[in-house]
Amino acid sequence: MLLKLGKSKEAYLPVGDRLSLNKSLELRVLSKYLELRPGESILDVACGSGYWTRRLAAAHGCAAVGIDVSEREIATAQRHHSGKHCTYLLSPAETLPFQAESFDKVISVCALEHFSSDTAALEEMARVLKPNGILARSVDSMSGPFVTESYRKWHAQEHFVRNYYDLDSIRTKLQDAGFQLLEHRYLLTSRFTSWAFRLNRRYRFPVVFFIPLLHPLSRFSDALNGSHEGGLILALKAKKCERRTVGELA
Repeated sequence: MLLKLGKSKEAYLPVGDRLSLNKSLELRVLSKYLELRPGESILDVACGSGYWTRRLAAAHGCAAVGIDVSEREIATAQRHHSGKHCTYLLSPAETLPFQAESFDKVISVCALEHFSSDTAALEEMARVLKPNGILARSVDSMSGPFVTESYRKWHAQEHFVRNYYDLDSIRTKLQDAGFQLLEHRYLLTSRFTSWAFRLNRRYRFPVVFFIPLLHPLSRFSDALNGSHEGGLILALKAKKCERRTVGELA
């Protein structure tokens, strides 16, 4: 969130990034999948404001590049989250402006479902990754046992979602793009978390004040009563591989 300080100054407050039931969890899981090392290069596809891009780069000593199609988000990232190790570019995921094998790792947080072509986006991520490079991404799944069809329809319309993914469908997409699926984990998997997530999405402003309470309750509920067969979000780790070995899945 941008806070205007007079006519020419502004401050960035990471309210939307920090006060979320899912963002910090997704980044924690995906960061573990990436196994980042100092000096590695990482591409953040659909980086948004750049808040998490900068945190990843700073925490692991990496050189990060973030891309997004939103001029406003990229402008925010360039003003507030750029630096020695972070740069940002305006670009669609389907046509990345980088040479082949430019990055050690690629991350993308709940963005694939919004792209005009998820197939082209995955192929581009594979193209810019170095051999055996790692892709860590999360996607909207809405496959939990407590997700109703009416909520899926509302969520898709409200958030411009083109596709939802379960493990089988995303596995096929990854294979076709030249990736080998290594690990996966469904996130936000319990009845309570599903209810809290829907509440947060429908009534974002008033509910945001209760996130500090809902967050630990959600994690506890997922650990106690969560499902391993579905969830609101699916996190994935995949490796770029030779086409002849794509079908050899873990």
